[in-house]
Amino acid sequence: MADLYNFTDDEYCIIDFLKKFVVIKYGNFRSFKLKKEKDKYYKIITLYAPRLYNENTIDAYLLKNAYNIYKMGYKCNFPKINLLPESHNYMLYLGNVYKIIHNQLLDKPYYIDNTNNIITSKYNLNIKENQDLFYKKQAAIVLQERLYQYAEKFNLNVKNVKIRFYKSMWGACCSNKTIMLNEKLILSPIYTIDAVICHELAHMLQPNHSKDFYQTLENMYPDYYKDYIWLNIYMKI
Repeated sequence: MADLYNFTDDEYCIIDFLKKFVVIKYGNFRSFKLKKEKDKYYKIITLYAPRLYNENTIDAYLLKNAYNIYKMGYKCNFPKINLLPESHNYMLYLGNVYKIIHNQLLDKPYYIDNTNNIITSKYNLNIKENQDLFYKKQAAIVLQERLYQYAEKFNLNVKNVKIRFYKSMWGACCSNKTIMLNEKLILSPIYTIDAVICHELAHMLQPNHSKDFYQTLENMYPDYYKDYIWLNIYMKI
């Protein structure tokens, strides 16, 4: 059967991303059906697809329903995908896998080459203590900078920012206008960091997870569900 759809490169990227967490099951179904399901350990999203449809048609359905799929997956606990290769000479930073090069002669602590995904370090980042220190320092810079940019954009007065490791949350907004952010967010892409930040800033306007809260959040950050779901796929907390 000839392909009926001509997807752009950006659309292929969306489809590939959706297929990382949507389980596709073929059968003698009359039509497509998306369903959030539970197993012993995880919440997953299953697409039940008629056996007669080819992969191209499946892709078109996923693309058409991308927003609803992201929204369904917002609170799912997917089996985690490990982005790091088995070699110890790699680390995760801002959603990308970087090769570590140790150079004691470097005239500054770190040099980050975003073009070639290489981190050159004066200190050996294969040592956990050095890597943790790198993450802590970068989180203090990047997360705080992004937070204040969005606070200024939405004219919100953030009194204080606390960036540290939290075992059970990515962020929180306190009644005294203090925003708390998990420093592990530095492992995730900038757009995912922005989604978490806007979630906490929205709490300054709507304290509870009500319908009004999510409407406020979507107005502030329309791609919220899409950008947040990266954490559900790749990160543990």
